[in-house]
Amino acid sequence: MKDFVSFSGQFLEAFVFLKGWGWFLIPLGMPEITFWHAFGLLLLSGFLKPERSEDSFEKLKDSSLKYRVICNWAAPVLVLGILKLVSLGI
Repeated sequence: MKDFVSFSGQFLEAFVFLKGWGWFLIPLGMPEITFWHAFGLLLLSGFLKPERSEDSFEKLKDSSLKYRVICNWAAPVLVLGILKLVSLGI
């Protein structure tokens, strides 16, 4: 179940990225992108992040399902809401 939460969270993050792109970058003249473009860009950006230490990987591996749901589902939904409010000028 934990792996499903982490895997599905990546799709949710790609959706949030796609919406943010549409709300902020398309009005500035950037081309539209598809969901799969957003997913790929997020995967590529993952290579730019510093690698996790082995200790943090073990903590994440042993983390509870509740923690994973919050990190992988709730956080992207919260970011989506904030992006929408900003795009509306609120």
